[in-house]
Amino acid sequence: MLYNFQRKKLCSHLLVGGALCAAAFGLFSCSDRYNLDEDQPSNLDNIYGYMQRMGNFTNYLHLIDDLGQKEILSKTGSKTMFIADDDAFAAFYASNPWGVKNYSDLSLAQKTLLLNTSMIDNPYSTTMISSAQSPGTGRPAKGEVCRRATSMSLLDSVTVVTAQNADKVLPNNAAFNELRANYSNQDKPFVLYTDASNPSPMLHFTGKFVTSNQLSFSDIDFIYNQSEGTFKSDDIYVNNSRVIAANVFCKNGFVHQVDKVLMPLDNMSEIIRKNPKMSTFSSIIERFAAPKDSIALRETYNRAKGTDYDSVFVKRYFSDRSFGSTMATSVPFTYDKNGNTYDGALKFDPGWNGYIPEVANDRQPMMEDMAIMLVPSDQAFNEWWTGGVIEKYYRTVENTPSSVLDDLVRVNQIQAFTSSAPSKFGAVLNDANEPLGITAEDVDSVYLGCNGLVFLTNKVFAPASYSSVLFPAVVDKDRFTVMDNVITPMNYNYYLNSMVSRFVFLLPTNNGLLTYIDPVSYGQTVKRMWEFKLDEKQQLIADVYECDENEDGTFTKRSGTPFQIKGGVNNSILKNRMTDLLDNIIVVEPYQEGKKYYKTKGRTFVRIEKKAAKTYDVYGSYQENIGQPLQSNDAYDGSDIRNGITIPLDGIVMGTPNSVAKTLYDAVVDGDSIFKEFYGIVEACAVSKTNSKNKWQAADQIHGNLFNEKEPGLIGSQDAKTIKATYLLNNYHYTVYAPTNEAMQEAYAAGLPTLADLEAAELYDEEMGYTSGATAEERRKSRADSLREVMLDFVKYHIQDNSIFVDVDTAGNFETAKTEMIKSMVVDESTGEATWGGKYAPGRPYKLKVQVAGGQMTVTDCRDGSSSNPQGNTANVVIKEGAYNLMAREYWLDSGSTITNPNSVNLNNSSAVVVHGINHPLIFADGKHQDSNGQLIESQFTYSYKQLTSE
Repeated sequence: MLYNFQRKKLCSHLLVGGALCAAAFGLFSCSDRYNLDEDQPSNLDNIYGYMQRMGNFTNYLHLIDDLGQKEILSKTGSKTMFIADDDAFAAFYASNPWGVKNYSDLSLAQKTLLLNTSMIDNPYSTTMISSAQSPGTGRPAKGEVCRRATSMSLLDSVTVVTAQNADKVLPNNAAFNELRANYSNQDKPFVLYTDASNPSPMLHFTGKFVTSNQLSFSDIDFIYNQSEGTFKSDDIYVNNSRVIAANVFCKNGFVHQVDKVLMPLDNMSEIIRKNPKMSTFSSIIERFAAPKDSIALRETYNRAKGTDYDSVFVKRYFSDRSFGSTMATSVPFTYDKNGNTYDGALKFDPGWNGYIPEVANDRQPMMEDMAIMLVPSDQAFNEWWTGGVIEKYYRTVENTPSSVLDDLVRVNQIQAFTSSAPSKFGAVLNDANEPLGITAEDVDSVYLGCNGLVFLTNKVFAPASYSSVLFPAVVDKDRFTVMDNVITPMNYNYYLNSMVSRFVFLLPTNNGLLTYIDPVSYGQTVKRMWEFKLDEKQQLIADVYECDENEDGTFTKRSGTPFQIKGGVNNSILKNRMTDLLDNIIVVEPYQEGKKYYKTKGRTFVRIEKKAAKTYDVYGSYQENIGQPLQSNDAYDGSDIRNGITIPLDGIVMGTPNSVAKTLYDAVVDGDSIFKEFYGIVEACAVSKTNSKNKWQAADQIHGNLFNEKEPGLIGSQDAKTIKATYLLNNYHYTVYAPTNEAMQEAYAAGLPTLADLEAAELYDEEMGYTSGATAEERRKSRADSLREVMLDFVKYHIQDNSIFVDVDTAGNFETAKTEMIKSMVVDESTGEATWGGKYAPGRPYKLKVQVAGGQMTVTDCRDGSSSNPQGNTANVVIKEGAYNLMAREYWLDSGSTITNPNSVNLNNSSAVVVHGINHPLIFADGKHQDSNGQLIESQFTYSYKQLTSE
């Protein structure tokens, strides 16, 4: 079968080659209708006849004759042959892996391999050999191909395993040892395919392939272990040989002469297994090998060979990508014969002859690229192992679990040669998506495989996971099995392995993961405790129990049959909760002596206190509020971890159920509800239990989230949408400055409405008809709405972006939730004069100046400065127990106003807050300074309806 582009190309060869063929063989004629499968040009030799006439291909002629291929290669057809002359065969007999000394020593199977390896069932000139047919157009995509199927079949290279050769060909691992024992006891042989995806493909490299893939000619010299400058642009390399006479056009195909006898290439796993310099690394790789019984192959083999073997097995490797994968879809092989997940998996199956990289084009992905494996020599491995971090834990390679060693193999499996050749070594990344650091000097030699290249290295490229904060989860499987099986599928391994950042990883043990209180249930009458576990296939599940809250704030699960959530991290609910959990146990700043409060990836905060060597107390906002830390006395905080410290915990760092309103309400100092007045204002204008999209959730049904929502046309929202919504806290971290009751008296004196004022205004509105049923214009006359807006602006200015704790010294200017309302100017086109258009647009946020020093904290407002340069009055944070560093958290859920099943509701977002009491109110405008456009800002306590430009 010829591709369209091959038919066109063949006619070109017929025309261009006319003169040469006439001189050598006599004249012939050409037609563009020729198809070598159906027609044959006159006066051309066939492939067999050409070799006969040349006189120095007697070994190949013997192969053809002995295998019954003379008639086929003497008549019409579409073949390409890479043939070696008798001198090349003499060199082959002098040194070859089979140990044959002359032609008569070759077995029938060996003859079959030699002939079929050198033959392709389509005609290819050297200009076509690296081309692939584009889908749809039929046009050749030149320079894309480096691998092709030959005339080999799967039946050409199988092994019959007997008691005598079993130890030589079978891996030493549990799966194969069981197989070995079963058949040895019965003294019965069986058949083993080293791969069943494809027969061994041919490798070929052309100058066009090199340039099309932005490679360097020196890359080809490197992989052929030859001096730089040897490979030239017009060279063709095939397997381990070079084409020395190309494009002999015959009536039934092309003949190319090579300088060495072509032998089938082993796949990468076989190269590594057979090489005595790679025995240690091979022993690790072979742990992941497993026999897979195939009824279809058994029937095919027995029918073709006339045998009656009971069993035919395929050697597979537990891996993420294996036989059946495409460039778009990875087909893993991870389950053993009993359906259980094997303890670890490689990145891809190194024995997969038909290997397809994950990134390929849509033409012939198997043909266009191959893999690379970096394999340290035994000497290099032993030098790395001795005194290394893995040896400290397991002493010997044999004692080290496969689930620990798979990371080592995976980081040395490189998916694509074209993007990782020596000229592109700088782009090769490790398991942290950071440069692996390989150089040409690290590679001693290269071995060509049918599915990739094996680089014998003089050093070990260890995974980042062996020296990152993830290391305890990788190495200590007994304690951290659940987290280890969750982190990688959720792609958190790249984050935690990064050596650019510094972390504190608050790693829960398997037992610790049995105590997760679902935040979705915080607002429910009955709370729920989740026990995260793995099922028999090592997939994440959660057993959900109802639980009771104890007087000290802890929870006790109720007895009974749990509700179980299955499906691993592909289950949206499990993934949602595990994402929230992971984001809030990864501290994204380095541990610092003397510092207590740290920000997490989820923008929440935790308190960490070091008590002694390797001993820490850890508080999430939940643990902080109940006063019970999680404790660890075996932290990984030494030199083995290069990007931070890991603190194992028999519990989960969790967020508090307390909203800001709840925190204000509960705060008591010296027997006094210190924020009672401020809480009243907040509740009156800035708290909601639902919004237009999500449901509020807090520890009770009283104190809602900080959120303000109004209908269109009503006073004062800064968002002109269908619903005027103001998220005062919006999926970030914040500081709320709460004026004490005394400070609130100052605010009232400055003009802030009181709750009594609001109550009177509501009575007035009701008398005037400015409440329900009123028109938009009538509602604009509402006194109560005006007062609420003044209150809301006051509250907004006490909410600051960024959580700042009374902790280590720091200072800066920070934005608040309150923004300027800038008068919109209209320009008269005839005069160029700008006048106020009667509308407003939101401007820059008003800021606060904050300073923490010596255990004290001050906050300066901008009443006497500009919105971005606070120079007004200064308030002090009240440094009394219960008045500062109060941690709150607010959650929004993907749900309407009613939740019927909390186990099916996702967390939408959450915000973390620290609350500080202050001894003076913060005021952003008192009628004395200008906005960013130079307009005088009226006092914040004088309110008038401000129509937005977008309304």
